Amino acid sequence: GILTDRETVSLFLYFTVNPKPSVTFVEVPRCSMTGKEQTVCRFQQIESRWGYSGTSDKIRFIVDRRIFVVGFGLYGSIHGPSEYDVTIQLIHTGSGRLLGSNEITFSSDGTNSTFRAMFKEPLEIQPNTNYTAVSTLKGLDSHYGTK
Repeated sequence: GILTDRETVSLFLYFTVNPKPSVTFVEVPRCSMTGKEQTVCRFQQIESRWGYSGTSDKIRFIVDRRIFVVGFGLYGSIHGPSEYDVTIQLIHTGSGRLLGSNEITFSSDGTNSTFRAMFKEPLEIQPNTNYTAVSTLKGLDSHYGTK
């Protein structure tokens, strides 16, 4: 089997007794979102040479139904394969409340494709409410969307 006898007993005890015994596996549930992941692209054209000077790129948006944001698609390097350090944030615009953030490193292959920068868990977005998506990148000049 996949688990050893000891691991099987440990799982059985974890799910059947109280108080729960300590275990060697992660106790945080995995995200189990259902439904098809949808991607939104607001650009019709891609250009080159977007520089990063430490300032954040932001976009304010609103949706017409409840959704869950799992991350952002970010453009990568115009100089071939490269790594970027990025901080992504989602903010409730009206209150300024930070709904979620994550600091990650992603690798760009040098194409004009977008690369996934994901939150640790999906963030619930309510309809008819303004939100601000924020990304702060450190790395080489990149492609960017326009029009």
